[in-house]
Amino acid sequence: MKKRISAIIMTLFMVLISCSSGQVKDPKTVF
Repeated sequence: MKKRISAIIMTLFMVLISCSSGQVKDPKTVF
Protein backbone atom coordinates (compact mmCIF):
# COMPACT_ATOMS: atom_id res chain seq x y z
CA MET A 1 0.00 0.00 0.00
CA LYS A 2 2.75 2.47 0.95
CA LYS A 3 4.52 1.86 -2.36
CA ARG A 4 1.36 2.66 -4.33
CA ILE A 5 0.75 5.83 -2.30
CA SER A 6 4.35 6.99 -2.83
CA ALA A 7 4.02 6.32 -6.58
CA ILE A 8 0.81 8.38 -6.72
CA ILE A 9 2.47 11.23 -4.81
CA MET A 10 5.45 11.17 -7.19
CA THR A 11 3.14 11.30 -10.22
CA LEU A 12 1.25 14.22 -8.68
CA PHE A 13 4.53 16.09 -8.11
CA MET A 14 5.53 15.44 -11.73
CA VAL A 15 2.19 16.87 -12.93
CA LEU A 16 2.58 19.92 -10.70
CA ILE A 17 6.11 20.52 -11.97
CA SER A 18 5.00 20.10 -15.60
CA CYS A 19 2.15 22.55 -15.02
CA SER A 20 4.38 25.08 -13.23
CA SER A 21 7.32 24.59 -15.61
CA GLY A 22 7.32 28.35 -16.19
CA GLN A 23 7.84 29.16 -12.50
CA VAL A 24 10.36 26.38 -11.84
CA LYS A 25 13.44 26.85 -14.04
CA ASP A 26 15.18 23.60 -13.02
CA PRO A 27 12.83 20.81 -11.87
CA LYS A 28 15.90 18.81 -10.78
CA THR A 29 16.42 21.24 -7.88
CA VAL A 30 12.94 20.40 -6.53
CA PHE A 31 13.87 16.74 -6.06
